[in-house]
Amino acid sequence: MISIFQNYGGLLFQGFWQTILCSIIALFFAVIIGSGFAILEVVPNKTVHVIAKAYIELFRNIPLLVITMFFYVVIPMYIVKISGFAAGTIGLTLYSSAFIAETVRSGIQSVILAKWKGQDQMV
Repeated sequence: MISIFQNYGGLLFQGFWQTILCSIIALFFAVIIGSGFAILEVVPNKTVHVIAKAYIELFRNIPLLVITMFFYVVIPMYIVKISGFAAGTIGLTLYSSAFIAETVRSGIQSVILAKWKGQDQMV
């Protein structure tokens, strides 16, 4: 076990920091994308609501590994060559943004509901 760290410690450390960097980048963009789709989901326009709901349901119900492997294998094969780091970051961004969108949407709707209840108490 010790020999593994002696022989490959630098590579393990480099992989660890690349994973942290990928996660931070994905989280940053997932918050932006997820918040945007959450706002689109509460908009009264039916077409926009359906598009936002379809995005959220699609990426919430596909496993993260499938999304990441799609961007790692299929996209470079048919569209454009991207690195493994970019494929992982894009996959994690799309997957996380769907969950963030649902969290933000529920927060928006609960604030609106609480506002109506507060208004009813004042009347």
